[in-house]
Amino acid sequence: MEKIYERKFKNEEKQSLYEMSNLFPDDTNVEEYTIWISTQSGREQHNARIKITNADGSAEISIWGKPEIKGSKGKIKLSGKKYKRLLDFIELNKEALLRHWSGETSSMQFIKEIKPLKRQ
Repeated sequence: MEKIYERKFKNEEKQSLYEMSNLFPDDTNVEEYTIWISTQSGREQHNARIKITNADGSAEISIWGKPEIKGSKGKIKLSGKKYKRLLDFIELNKEALLRHWSGETSSMQFIKEIKPLKRQ
């Protein structure tokens, strides 16, 4: 598998990523971003969201209601055509993302439900 990017994470960020599953651009057809998903642990002080990463940084995007940027680190670009495709992916898979977040589906069930965007 081709290495998409290499990035060092802070200890707390690295730990939180161990509790998440990732979807690479080849899985979603969302160029540039790796999407990280998790189930609600009960420690969160926020609604359902995903994390995205690339070589420039990371960001958290809410998936409840209209997708919205909830925070970012580094110089990750959150605009333009690629970001629009990320928002399209969230909308296409919103129900599956929310079911997984709430613990209604296992990671395996979630992966089976995910619909990639059409390739450009």
